[in-house]
Amino acid sequence: MKAAVLAESGIEVREVEKPRPSPQQVLVRVRASGLNRADLIMASGHKHGFAGGPGAVLGLEFAGEVEAVGSEVKTVKPGDRVMCSGGGGYA
Repeated sequence: MKAAVLAESGIEVREVEKPRPSPQQVLVRVRASGLNRADLIMASGHKHGFAGGPGAVLGLEFAGEVEAVGSEVKTVKPGDRVMCSGGGGYA
């Protein structure tokens, strides 16, 4: 899949491996994403808390459909429409 990745020289669109959710995570097929101040901070090369740094997939606010859930997730299921605050929304 394609993703906006923070590289040493700025933001690059790269082909990256599709992630698999850990037991407490949800994988979302992104349909829309927002741009906020934290994304701009990370794009300029700074960290936002633990997020950011070279290799980070940008995008902290996004919406779409749940594609897969980890084994411990009980509140959503594949196919549910969601809006999220998390990481990797530009993928």
